[in-house]
Amino acid sequence: MAELIKTYNQACDSINQNGIKHYAEIIKKYMKTDEKTISQLPKIKFAHVASPKQDDINTIDRNVGEALRMLEKRMAELHLSAGKDMLEVVKADYQLMLDCFERGIQDPNGDEVYMDLLRRTYNLYNTVRLDSILNRRVSF
Repeated sequence: MAELIKTYNQACDSINQNGIKHYAEIIKKYMKTDEKTISQLPKIKFAHVASPKQDDINTIDRNVGEALRMLEKRMAELHLSAGKDMLEVVKADYQLMLDCFERGIQDPNGDEVYMDLLRRTYNLYNTVRLDSILNRRVSF
């Protein structure tokens, strides 16, 4: 994730410095658009990835389930697709952990399992946040 953030921030700096139209050939190639569309793109200032908000960190630390529900709601509100598969896998694993707790099954690796869920929830949060930023910034 650190490399992705570093690369994204470098791309922001490059676009901010050179302007988005500097990358017209790349945009045409990957976005399947024409010169006219590119010439009409507004000047956009891209912001670096910011740290998660403290309230979000507290929610995730306090309750993975609540954080997953919050992320699912946010993804639906913003019509985000990145991370949907990851969300379903983490939710299923979280539910499995809850089912084990309810049945009184104690996993000797329970702390590790929870920390892994927490790590994957943070990763999902970052994926959703990045997708949200990208969807807000670029629309063709």
